[in-house]
Amino acid sequence: MKKFYVFIIVLLSSAYLYSQVESTPVFTEEYLLNPLQKNIVAGNDLQLLPHETQKNNSKAFKYRQTAQMQEMLTGGLIQYYDSATFEYIFNEFVSTLEIYMWDVIHWAKMNKAFSTYDQNYKRLTYEVSKFDGLNWLPNSKTTSTYNSDSKMISNTLQFYNNSTTSWDNNTRNITEYDNRGNQIVYQNQLWASNVWQNSYRNLFVYNDSGMATTSIYQTYDVPTSKWVNSSKAENVFDNQNNLLSQVNFRWNTTTSVWDNNNKNLFTYDANGNNLTKTSYIWSSGSWLENTKFIYTFDGTNILSKIDQNWNISLSQWVNSNRYEYTYNSNNALISENHSNWNILGFSWDNDYRDMYIYDGDGNRVLKTHSHWVSGAWVDQNRTVDTYDANKNKHKETFDKWDVPTSAWITQNNNYFYWEQYEENQGISDMESNYNVVVYPNPVSAYLNIESPFSIQKLDIFNSTGQIVMSTLPAENRVNLDLSNFTNGIYFLQLQTINGKISKKIQVNK
Repeated sequence: MKKFYVFIIVLLSSAYLYSQVESTPVFTEEYLLNPLQKNIVAGNDLQLLPHETQKNNSKAFKYRQTAQMQEMLTGGLIQYYDSATFEYIFNEFVSTLEIYMWDVIHWAKMNKAFSTYDQNYKRLTYEVSKFDGLNWLPNSKTTSTYNSDSKMISNTLQFYNNSTTSWDNNTRNITEYDNRGNQIVYQNQLWASNVWQNSYRNLFVYNDSGMATTSIYQTYDVPTSKWVNSSKAENVFDNQNNLLSQVNFRWNTTTSVWDNNNKNLFTYDANGNNLTKTSYIWSSGSWLENTKFIYTFDGTNILSKIDQNWNISLSQWVNSNRYEYTYNSNNALISENHSNWNILGFSWDNDYRDMYIYDGDGNRVLKTHSHWVSGAWVDQNRTVDTYDANKNKHKETFDKWDVPTSAWITQNNNYFYWEQYEENQGISDMESNYNVVVYPNPVSAYLNIESPFSIQKLDIFNSTGQIVMSTLPAENRVNLDLSNFTNGIYFLQLQTINGKISKKIQVNK
């Protein structure tokens, strides 16, 4: 059984949605490192993502994050801003996301997305709607197809045309694989003049270990109907599949040959940890040193990273930045210290540091950022995280240190709201297979119903078996106003092309 995780989403755009296809091999230094090392080398903040939702033995989540709200504390006043995010993942195959923005007086509906998945947990559709103040209007849709090995072979983006009330093609990606499952073609096309026109593509060649040794980027020339070379990367690996060298080329349209552009060389220790990355640029017919990164490890964790630049005048490497890391017994990062190289004193000068504290469950509860000022560490800001009894993050507070008062002043709070579910008992196999989503439950006013199949008929029965509502939606999604219903237990019955599905709901105002 695969797991789903719920994360905060504060921006929803069609460009972002369309980028979420199977990624092509990208050769960067992060390619060499484990997840923790990747964040450090990339210079990313290592703050923890919201706590993973906990799953019970049934298909529903026991806890899910239903909202995020941020408040700014300025001049003693509280001003809510940014976005509140509602994300619902009800089972493995259907999910709904709603995004609200604070418009000074209330949370305003902004975007909504509805996803469906196949039995292999691959997303089939991702449809985005925008709220115009009265109704949800279709906006964009991505549709993906897969081969028998569950590898994506196409991903199509469409936008809704209000004039024609139809979906218009926009762009699509087509992917091809060899008989070992390696991605050998990643091609992008644009919809123009009612046909798909080639735009660009990546071609890949692999060694016997499945490592990409060559990557070629080409653009399509419409007048000549030919693919034109643009750039190329050639990679050499050792017997442990460690990347030893990467040479990048640019296509010379005048001479029709590949010209050297830049290259990276790598070294490793016995554990496969990347010790050095040295970069060169091609100039006047020779390779010139440019930058170098030097890493040290304790066997697993990265302990330090030193950045160096090549000094042409001195013909030697000159230090630039240093990062040092320490960890607790659980290998969680507890400090990061950044230093700058003093070229006059030939020494490292402290610049800033981040300190981390965790609770007994491994959740980060405090991050403190300090700067080195006049020979001492001076606090600048901190992030304080608190968790509820179920180990879900409840609140994230960002404070700044106020020097005149020697006190922490809160700048903003992030609140994370969670909803608890009952065990999913009594759900029929039919309903489980059809993946019908009903929320919220209990309901106080509006009930949402979503199904992969068109709902032909919908009935609601009260506890005595009387029909209190009946409708013929002929849609996959239905929104019912139950504000006039009295508190109590009701039974929802749906008729689809695959049969009837029943669901118990509770009205609680």
